[in-house]
Order: sequence, then structure tokens, then C-alpha cells
Amino acid sequence: MIKHHLLLRHTTFIIITFITTYGYSQKKGYEKIRALKVAHITSELNLSPKEAQSFWPIYNEHNEKMKTLRTQEKKTVTPDMQVVGRLTEKEASTLLDTLQNIRKKRLESEQDLVKRLSEVISKKKIVLLARAEDNFKRKLLKQYDDQNRVIDLRKKAMQERRKEKIQEKTTN
Repeated sequence: MIKHHLLLRHTTFIIITFITTYGYSQKKGYEKIRALKVAHITSELNLSPKEAQSFWPIYNEHNEKMKTLRTQEKKTVTPDMQVVGRLTEKEASTLLDTLQNIRKKRLESEQDLVKRLSEVISKKKIVLLARAEDNFKRKLLKQYDDQNRVIDLRKKAMQERRKEKIQEKTTN
């Protein structure tokens, strides 16, 4: 039991290290975020190597479907939403139908994900997955907010230094 637990921790550490290293070697920020998300979810769900082998293809396929649906929404719905005041009632009806159809496909994809994942991991881990995704989003948004706060503080400090230099020059 203890050996199995140590092997599981060791394997998980290697997977997380590999994914994180792989993610940092990528030039795109999206890939880095994706690698960090994978590491976070793997850690939160405490997936065994066997579970991870079955879990990730299903999860990645689901994410690709959701990405496609988001792209479809951005291309077909979002532009019209910007000019909704100029739409006719018929155009608005068509837009609403399109939006509802995309949202229905998203829900169906979520339901399919739960169904397929329940064949490879426990329902408890599926619930943990939802929590892990939410926690990751919160962490990412907090980090983004913290970075912006630091940038704002730097800008403010630079402005203060400029003011001080100007005051020094005017008093001399």
C-alpha cells in the first residue's frame, strides 16, 4: 500500500514536471497556461497513471469541442450582439436561435463529458474536476490582477519620481 502510494506520488510528480517543463518551453502564453492547468487538475484529482491515461484524451477532446463552440459563437453571434440595436426583429430572432443552439451544444458536450468520464474515474473525482477548474480560473485571474496591480504601482512610482525631478529642477 505504501509502495503504491509512493509510486503514485512519484509518477504524478514526473508527469507534472514534464508537463510544466513542456509548457514553459512553448512560446505562446496559452500553452503555458494549458500546461499549468493540466498540472493543477492532475494534482487536485490525484489521478493514478491508469486514470490519467484514460482521462486526458476524453478531457482534451471535450476542451476542443468547447473551444470550437466558443469560436463559432465569437464569429456568428458576438458581432451581431455589438449592433443589437440596429437588428430587425427577424434578425434578432435568428441570432437568439443561433445563440441557444450553441449553448445547447455546450450543455450536451458537458453531459457527454460526465458520462464518458464516469467510465474511467469516480463521480467524486468528476465533482473535484469542476472544483479544480474553478479554482484554476480563480488563481489565474488573481495572478493576472496581481500583475496588473504591480504594473500600476510601478507606473505610479515612476510618475512620482518624475514629479520629484521636476520639482528639484524648478527649485534649483
